[in-house]
Amino acid sequence: MIASNSVIKYLNHKKKSIAIIGATSHIAKGLIWSFNKESDVNLFLFARNPEKINLFLVDEKINLKCFYGNFEKFHDYDYDCIINCVGIGRNDCVENVFDITEKYDNLVISYLQKNKESLYINFSSGAVYSNFDTPTKVDSEFSLKVNYIKKENFYSIAKIYSEAKHRALNHLNIVDIRVFSYFSHFVELNSNFLITEIIKAIKNDNLLQTNSENIIRDYSNPSDLFSLILKCMEKNKINDCFDLYSKSPINKFELLKFYSVNYGLKYTIEKNSKISNSTGYKNLYFSSNYKAKIIGFEPQYSSMDTIDIETKLIIKS
Repeated sequence: MIASNSVIKYLNHKKKSIAIIGATSHIAKGLIWSFNKESDVNLFLFARNPEKINLFLVDEKINLKCFYGNFEKFHDYDYDCIINCVGIGRNDCVENVFDITEKYDNLVISYLQKNKESLYINFSSGAVYSNFDTPTKVDSEFSLKVNYIKKENFYSIAKIYSEAKHRALNHLNIVDIRVFSYFSHFVELNSNFLITEIIKAIKNDNLLQTNSENIIRDYSNPSDLFSLILKCMEKNKINDCFDLYSKSPINKFELLKFYSVNYGLKYTIEKNSKISNSTGYKNLYFSSNYKAKIIGFEPQYSSMDTIDIETKLIIKS
């Protein structure tokens, strides 16, 4: 794992207590795996289904000292940092994003109001930007036809509202990390993403059907995300937002070529087909807002690097 020096510098040989809520999510699993490489942290893991946490810890042979349970126990402990990985599950409707986001965000904020030295790291989304015909940048805007709000707008609205609330609470230590695309060997293959559809087609020896639009995605590596979190944790006082980015994004046809050459993917292009997305269509879904550099973040992996490394682990398992 990278960033071990940063861990030593930050922890200063004193155990830190880290809470992860939504601990069964894709991103949370990568963070637990990363923290397990370090010895000077105590993890407190919370989820709607705690038994899934236990299964993950056993499967991955996680030996770091962990407490895990449901959210009723959340206020029973002290934390130096709380990381919010709660998202919409496969069984949740997109209409639920407002209640889910608000419920767990308020849970953490109520803790911060009584523990103002603690840091809250919240996972937001690149969906807070509304135009994906060009890469997002530092002065990109969020726009909405307020008289024609659609179902695919719900997710973006929930995320931008949450970020705005956090900036209003500028006396508290809160960081929003906007994730565009993230990939690891912990991904659930039943999730309906392009890359999981590709891997399922390879595993089942099926023909993948896709359209002719050459979308661009930026797949961040678990180690780079962990590095950004450590950079945030090094700050004594911080209330800000950062886009997560890799060294370089990748387009769909580069992705298809990689899997075709290395894993025998068979695919066909349906010129007139359309792919729906519950959170809206995103053509160029990556950021050129490199603001995270101001806190020392430098990604070590490109999207292609991440695809290569993590796919090998999936196929091996």
